[in-house]
Amino acid sequence: LLSSCLTKAGYTIGTYKSPHVHTFAERIRVNGRYNDKELSELFEQIWKKRTDLETNDDVQKEEDDALKQLTHFEVLTALALKYFEKKKVDIALVEVGLGGIRDATNVFDENSLEYSILTNIGEEHVDALGGSIESIVRAKTGICKPSRPTFIGHQNDRKVDKLIREGINNQGGVIIENNAKVRLVNISDDDDMVLKQRVSVSVRKRKNEEEEEEEEEEEFNGSINLPFLGPHQRENAELALNVLSYMMRNASEGKKWDKLTWKSIRDGFESCSSFSSPGNFEILRRPQCSDTTTNSDNITIIADGAHTEESAVCLRKTLLEVFSNDEPIVFVLAMASDKNHSGILKALSETPSMVEMVAT
Repeated sequence: LLSSCLTKAGYTIGTYKSPHVHTFAERIRVNGRYNDKELSELFEQIWKKRTDLETNDDVQKEEDDALKQLTHFEVLTALALKYFEKKKVDIALVEVGLGGIRDATNVFDENSLEYSILTNIGEEHVDALGGSIESIVRAKTGICKPSRPTFIGHQNDRKVDKLIREGINNQGGVIIENNAKVRLVNISDDDDMVLKQRVSVSVRKRKNEEEEEEEEEEEFNGSINLPFLGPHQRENAELALNVLSYMMRNASEGKKWDKLTWKSIRDGFESCSSFSSPGNFEILRRPQCSDTTTNSDNITIIADGAHTEESAVCLRKTLLEVFSNDEPIVFVLAMASDKNHSGILKALSETPSMVEMVAT
């Protein structure tokens, strides 16, 4: 959403995220597009430097030894940042790989980091991040930097929200409170038979510290067709709006973010294709009629990467919101051994119209 809106405003935006689904190059994009050939050539250049060191017995320097020990993800992160430099991006949107404070992406200081953004935090990568929700939050808030604005997404647990705020304060970050509301109006097909949720959007006007307290004013309100489905995506939209409205509020003429407008935000939201993020409630096949017979042509197939109990709840809520309560649902599941199998199975099994669950 951020990338789409900033691109519509006329900026060059780099995005680095994982994992990929169809091609490795999905991880590294500029203005929403990836280039396999360019990335492969740049990757070969970086990897060649690493392998040259491995075969050079004369290299003794400490930094060269460290270079030999780089992990796959560290090399990819270097590749992404080098590619963004080559493409002269105006801003890079960098998703943390694992955790935060010790992550390969956490290489920015307060001078090079624009903002820190924390989405919903749950029990993910528990073993790698210390074994508890407290240790997970400490790791996640490690991306915050002194005096830099930090935005917090909706949290399902007040305890987690409190821990996040404590963690940000410990890092010296500045919390920017949410000023946006996104509410569901309806779900319908567009002209191309693509399901979208129409949402009402309102953004409160931010006040400077020196302004006197007055009755809250709305800076923007209207309705938008959001091409992502589910209540969690409305929470993501609120978070994105919070960041974008702050950027607009702090733009300076002829400098950063002065090209960002409400029109570019609306256009960015509505043109942000769900195909750019495969595996997020991706509708692979959907019948073009309402016939509910058992003919296989009338079966809807959805791919979703929910892999925590919290995200499984989001999947269940989205299914209930998009489809009728009496429409039979079959789950086919595959999970790595470190996931919370029982929690995910329980969350999905509470779907009222579930008729079968297949664990592969």
